[in-house]
Amino acid sequence: MNYLLLRTPLGRKYTVRIAEHLRRLGHRALVYKCGSIDLFFREHKNFNPDNLIIHVRAADPNSFWMQRLVELQDQGYRVINKPEVLKLTSDKYACNKFLIDSGDNTIPKTFLREKGKRISDRNIESIKTEEVVIKPRYSQGGGVHVRKINKEQLSDTNFLDELTKNYSCSSIIQELVPYTGIYRVFVIDKIAIPVLTYDRPYNNWKVSVCLNQRQIPILSDYFNDEHQVIINYAERIQNLISGEINFIDVFTTENGPVLSEINTACSLLTHERITNYPISYNIASYLHSLH
Repeated sequence: MNYLLLRTPLGRKYTVRIAEHLRRLGHRALVYKCGSIDLFFREHKNFNPDNLIIHVRAADPNSFWMQRLVELQDQGYRVINKPEVLKLTSDKYACNKFLIDSGDNTIPKTFLREKGKRISDRNIESIKTEEVVIKPRYSQGGGVHVRKINKEQLSDTNFLDELTKNYSCSSIIQELVPYTGIYRVFVIDKIAIPVLTYDRPYNNWKVSVCLNQRQIPILSDYFNDEHQVIINYAERIQNLISGEINFIDVFTTENGPVLSEINTACSLLTHERITNYPISYNIASYLHSLH
């Protein structure tokens, strides 16, 4: 089987690692930037839905290449994750709304704000926490643009515009989750692989299981009841969104797990190094199973 692995401009190293595993499994695997998808098909006219599987390690719901993926899927190509899943998980507002509508009552109250627009007094009054989190609607900057502000500051449009001037999109505002830590769960198809990573607040309120060198690896031999609850929660989220290869970040709170976000395009080089676990091979093995 042939595989096209589509990556972000900065996501080459980890995508190549997955491609190398696929080649060892006997497949042809080609790595292209998402924006070069038309170039790929011009250079490889012999590929068709019967001999090509597409794995997308990127997410941008408003891009031209996302629309091309929709068209390719309609033509019969197998696309992983499906374009509708990629669109949903990269749009934090739409994803939270979808999960709430699906019956997940753990999702924090979330509002959408366009630049220059006021938030209604009714929405502000409905927020139960004294502090809120504001961040870009679409994934941007690896969390550097996520800010915590006082609820009262939501009435100041000028303040919010200044705060979000570097955003390339609208923002979402969420009630602050009183978390004690965060886990990353690597869910492939419907099952989490037997490794987690973890971070907790230190001198800063932010926690991260993305490129954070400080995150703690946890292997299955050391799983406890809390870990299993987190895994079960992430697997349920994966099933709700019909995801296939996702990295799901889950907050721990006194009242149980709460979703942080769902990722599709992360580099996992740090995670493989600190866990000494071949996550990329697990991804390649799943892709191999589809041929």
